[in-house]
Amino acid sequence: MQPTESCERPDIRLRNDDSMIRVALIDTTVTDAPGSMARYRQQLENALSEFCGDALDVSTFFLGCDQKTLDRTTPRLRMWKRHAHIWRAASKLDLWQFEVLHLLDGSFGYV
Repeated sequence: MQPTESCERPDIRLRNDDSMIRVALIDTTVTDAPGSMARYRQQLENALSEFCGDALDVSTFFLGCDQKTLDRTTPRLRMWKRHAHIWRAASKLDLWQFEVLHLLDGSFGYV
């Protein structure tokens, strides 16, 4: 199967002026643990950089705690510890400077 159109990068113009759209990626995953959300975040960062690099200013915020912190917590309280850490970290963010917020929450349903 042959492509019918050029596979060159499209010229994406998101605004008429030269200002960049500020995007915040908010990641709630465990920071040093592999997983599908970490892979998705990396793919998203790469795609935004490759296809919209000149139009977007992307910042990533990690709200999740690390695996060592969770390992020091009893198994029964780990999920509570994880949620408390995320909510505490989120309360310290100043998100008013961004036009787009993208939440990578691992199906926890944070809003």
